Amino acid sequence: MQNQLKKKRFDKPEDWSGDRFLKRIDWRGLSKVLIPLNVENKHWILCEVNLEEVVVKVYDSLKTSRSAWYAFDLCSRLPYLLQEIQHDLPRPLHLRPWEAVAVHGVPQQGIGSGVCGVMVMAFAEHLMHDLPLTPGCEYDNCRTIRNNFAVRLWGFRKKA
Repeated sequence: MQNQLKKKRFDKPEDWSGDRFLKRIDWRGLSKVLIPLNVENKHWILCEVNLEEVVVKVYDSLKTSRSAWYAFDLCSRLPYLLQEIQHDLPRPLHLRPWEAVAVHGVPQQGIGSGVCGVMVMAFAEHLMHDLPLTPGCEYDNCRTIRNNFAVRLWGFRKKA
């Protein structure tokens, strides 16, 4: 029953057009939006919606020929999402389906290592600060990356 409810809300791309959350964001200074995307409940990728280049860049730590295809649903929904915020933007955006492009040179994880979520968080942090993905996001650094995130999150805990 729970899966039915989840699917029912966003069955079609146009179902996303009434999203109140989008209307609460100040979109005026944004050029990029980072969206972590779960693929088939097995793998995490990071999608960068580039509002200036009108493209979705896919950062996949387990890159395959299907990496860009994973973002297809997001690309088909973007026109409906953007229609809701069009009036808040400094210039009009293309309201057609967007193209997804797999980014080359993204650090890769070991197969079966299960660190894709950590790598997505590291990719997002590096992209937000305009830092190169290498060497900071390399697979060999995942334990350190995970520990650093844990320490920072611990610092934000509610203190009794």
